[in-house]
This record gives sequence, C-alpha cells and structure tokens, in this order.
Amino acid sequence: MKRVIFPVLGLLVAGILTAQEAVPLGDAIIEAAGEIQGKVRRNSKLAILDISSRSGRLSDYILEELMAEIVNGSYVTVVEREELDLIAEELEYQSSSGVSDRSAARAGKKLGAQYIVTGTFDQADDNYRLRIKVIEVETAAIRLMFNETVLNDTTVANLMGRRGGASAAASGNQREILEAAEREILAYFKRYGPVVERQGNKVHGDAVYGKYIVKVDVTLAGTGYNIDIQSGAKAKLVAKWKIDLRKRIDKRLGV
Repeated sequence: MKRVIFPVLGLLVAGILTAQEAVPLGDAIIEAAGEIQGKVRRNSKLAILDISSRSGRLSDYILEELMAEIVNGSYVTVVEREELDLIAEELEYQSSSGVSDRSAARAGKKLGAQYIVTGTFDQADDNYRLRIKVIEVETAAIRLMFNETVLNDTTVANLMGRRGGASAAASGNQREILEAAEREILAYFKRYGPVVERQGNKVHGDAVYGKYIVKVDVTLAGTGYNIDIQSGAKAKLVAKWKIDLRKRIDKRLGV
C-alpha cells in the first residue's frame, strides 16, 4: 500500500504547487518590468510596441502598467506613446501573435530605440499566460523571453469584458461608463481647469497642465472602454494620469 500511497501523495502535492504558480496580473507585470530592466543597458532607449490579446482594453492596460513600472524604475528611457502612434500604420500584425520581429526591429530603428518590447496575453488552461519578448534592435538578438502564468481572476475578467458580479463596465452599460468617465475627468483634472463634453461614443476633455494642453478621450470599446491622453508632458506623468483615471472610473463603476 505504501508504494501506491506515496506516489499519489506526491502527485497531489505537485498539483497543488503547480496551481499556486499562477499570480495576479499586477504581480506578473511588476516581475516582467524587473526582468526587462535586468536585460538591457542602463540609460538605453526602449520602446514597448505592443501587447497582443483578445481585448483591446486588456492590452492597453498591460502596456500602460508595464510602461509605468519601467519608467518609475528610472533605469532606461521609454519611448512615449505619441512617437509610437506615428509609426503604428507601418507595424505588421500577425493576428494573435502581435507584431512580427521584423517589423518590430524596423520600428525600433525609426524610433532610435536600442531595444523593443512586444508581448502576448493568451488563454492557458484555466488561467492565462503573459509572454514578453525583448529584442536588441542593432543585433536582432532576443535578450529576454519572459513567461508567467496569470490568475483568471475578477481583474482579468473585467478587463477582458466578461460579466463579473455587479460590474457596470463588464455588463456593457455604456451610459454608466460615459457618465463615470465624465465625472472622473472633471474631478481628477479639477486643478487644471478641465472642459469636458460627450461626443457620441466617447467623452472628451481638455485641460491645461503648465504650458501643455492635455487632451483626454475615454472611448467605448465593446463592453468596456479605452483611455487615450495626448500631452506634451513627460511620458511618466501621462502614464500615471491614464492609470489613475482608469482606477477612478472602474471604482465608480464598481469594478
């Protein structure tokens, strides 16, 4: 009997340990940022081109959070989103695989970046898998292949646009999303004299930060929404605005 019980117990323990390997999305992003900074040269220029997933909202969230973590690390210079938008049409996408290595390297050269970052977020059994790739533009060498299993929790469910409890965002209540966006833009940018108006399927806001005009757009996307902020302010600050605003809107929606 012992020869049977011990292997069974071993399998059960192994199964428990495997289940515990999955981590929350936020932890996976923080870990990825640390791994990236450990594989690139200090003070180099890095461009985060794309995080591909089945949800545009989720992709934007991962990209923005990853950018914020790296910027806050003050280890490398991160290409601003405005610069990436200028070459967006030149990037070649391969469905769920995201940006091809060839087009990513070409984009990196045009941006003057020494490294480019791409990634995917896909289903993996009952959870998800976050994969991040770092390529050195000059040599086309892959410097990092990061893989982490991410828990399929309420955070991911809401970002994927699936129904989650009483979540207004996940239920697709567009009116409530627009109302929440309007209120939170006004509240968050209050000190910068915001002017906010609804324009069809989005809420647009203008504010003045120092000598810069800040343009904020919260646009409905499926059952969720996307946030875009255009400003001449530092990328680190713009990234913080986007993250903070999303958290405020989600909180008002009960996400």
